[in-house]
Amino acid sequence: MPKGTSSKGKRHTKSHCLCARCGHRAFHTQKKRCGACGYPNAKMRKYNWAHKALRRKKLGTGRLSYYKRALKRRNNRRVFNALPHLIQKAILNAKKETGKRYPPRRAFRKHVRKQINEKIEKKKLNDTIN
Repeated sequence: MPKGTSSKGKRHTKSHCLCARCGHRAFHTQKKRCGACGYPNAKMRKYNWAHKALRRKKLGTGRLSYYKRALKRRNNRRVFNALPHLIQKAILNAKKETGKRYPPRRAFRKHVRKQINEKIEKKKLNDTIN
């Protein structure tokens, strides 16, 4: 058979299908191996000579669903630690009392008032002793 046009018409079978791990159409159906990520190997396929492929797979090319939450947690922790100690304590006490992760404003305000009153009472006691 000639190697030109007539032989090209015979090519109608697919050698690759979608990969379960990376989603590329690079999983060889006979070899049972993905040409893009190396599935079913535990380690991801990666070569330093393939710079473009590395760029396509890098962090930030997907949805970053876990990473976004992690960054948000870190930022919230920073904001919480920057708050005055009295407010931090009030938030923690309100959380404990209500059993909710984000306590209602009412509970938080109640604990702030309670702590302020305790401070005032301590000052009064110190004044009476001295």
